[in-house]
Amino acid sequence: VQLVHEKSDVPLTDGAVLHVLHPTDQTYAPGEPVNNASVVLRLDYGETTFLFTGDIEAEIERRLVKIAALEINADVLKVPHHGSKSSSTPDFIAAVSPAVSVVQVGRANRYGHPVQAVLDRLEAAGSLVFRTDQLGAIRLQSDGCLIERPVAFTLFGASLVGKRAETVYNSCKDR
Repeated sequence: VQLVHEKSDVPLTDGAVLHVLHPTDQTYAPGEPVNNASVVLRLDYGETTFLFTGDIEAEIERRLVKIAALEINADVLKVPHHGSKSSSTPDFIAAVSPAVSVVQVGRANRYGHPVQAVLDRLEAAGSLVFRTDQLGAIRLQSDGCLIERPVAFTLFGASLVGKRAETVYNSCKDR
């Protein structure tokens, strides 16, 4: 596992910044389960924030809440570890406070992901939940204020994405 010795920022185009939050010397100890070595990134673009969590489990969530609570607050959360019972703790969900959550999970997977308790926690936090096992690929886009989901339609049996999009969150207005 290659550690980032301290949190780092990667400037991208159009003012977007990618913050590397984990694994660092403060959040990961060698020998921990491999899922806990997942890279955790926060993408800031305009007023919008996205948190990508890989397969981190509860222990790393606790450390991030303790060490980086303000830095993990985000509009959109890629739900850790496919919504498994080993992640998405109440304290983590509260610290992130996601308006939108994306659960990346295979349909009818043998692990039973996502677990209902995680879905219940996300919904209780007021998060709009999108699941890849129900919707297929989830694509979100932002102009720096609006977070939108392109609207797909079917034409002659082919699934197409048009220019229309539904607004799922307005971070300039709703925060």
